[in-house]
Amino acid sequence: MILVPRRQLIWSGVMFTIGVGLTSYGGYMSMVNIGPSQERFRARSEYVRKRLREMVNDD
Repeated sequence: MILVPRRQLIWSGVMFTIGVGLTSYGGYMSMVNIGPSQERFRARSEYVRKRLREMVNDD
């Protein structure tokens, strides 16, 4: 059995906790910002469809 010094074990726990916290925060921010991104995507798609219809109907 490998014995790890107590101080190293504490720092490992601290770093693990910080990593989990940052990952959770990143996931949360990603979910919060997905609504505006979807709206921009829909608007862009509609614009492209409109322009393509105009190009096809100009003939």
